[in-house]
Amino acid sequence: MTLGEKIYELRTKQGLSQGDLAEQLNVSRQSISKWETGSSTPDLDKLIKMSQLFQVTLDELVLDKKPDAEKTAGSTDSFSEPTQDKIESPFSHERQQSHEPHFPTRKIAGTILLCMGFLTFILALLLNGSWSSLILAVPFLLCGIICFVFRKHAGLWCTWFLFCLIDLYLRWGSIISWQAALGFFRFGLYRDNTIAVATSMIMLLFLVGMIIVTALFFSKKTLTPSISRILVYLVGWVTYLFLPQLLYKAVGSFAYPLVFTLISWIEIAAFILLMIFTIRFGRSMLRKGRE
Repeated sequence: MTLGEKIYELRTKQGLSQGDLAEQLNVSRQSISKWETGSSTPDLDKLIKMSQLFQVTLDELVLDKKPDAEKTAGSTDSFSEPTQDKIESPFSHERQQSHEPHFPTRKIAGTILLCMGFLTFILALLLNGSWSSLILAVPFLLCGIICFVFRKHAGLWCTWFLFCLIDLYLRWGSIISWQAALGFFRFGLYRDNTIAVATSMIMLLFLVGMIIVTALFFSKKTLTPSISRILVYLVGWVTYLFLPQLLYKAVGSFAYPLVFTLISWIEIAAFILLMIFTIRFGRSMLRKGRE
């Protein structure tokens, strides 16, 4: 029996789904799926956690070796009852936790947001009498859905969604945007509109903070250095520097603000991805230099 088959067998015996096991080990569900299919192998610390969770030895988990009954009995007799309780209690407690209904904080927050969204919609519908009141409930409803869908960094994705929603609203009804702040710094635009400039600067600072936080969250892993990857990163950065400007000129002012907003979001996403992979690559280069 392979390691993946053993993980699948022990997981199903415990009554755990791939998502439940992923939360116990603090990994993604895709990682559990890859382990069980043999596409990848878990790290040693994950193997130790699984052996504790499934109450098996590492040999039994990795090599599918059954423990010797006589040795097991002898080792069991050599311990006193209190000592056995101390050793077994953490594993039995962990097993009990795995069978209890797991309702993490993000799902609690998601439930509250969904309830607030429905309540907002009903109250606005009663007061306004129009289905357009659904717009007021959309932020609560979609943030609630995000909390249920994303197992990791749900708060981060909710913050990004709200930022994009506010950005779209302000662009649609005013000149306020993070790009307006850049225009003020580069060309001295909107000097007469102090409120718009100040609000745009706040949005720009908030955007910079969000980019830094997102890049730090997803740049913890390292990438193997190679010439092909260096070329890919260089091409990516050059494309990022020139392509958005060409797109802005191509669509023209008739498409403002919707298409311009979409292009700016794509520009932000591309910048974050390039930052993440560049930081990962830089960390791997530093690690290789130290070795």
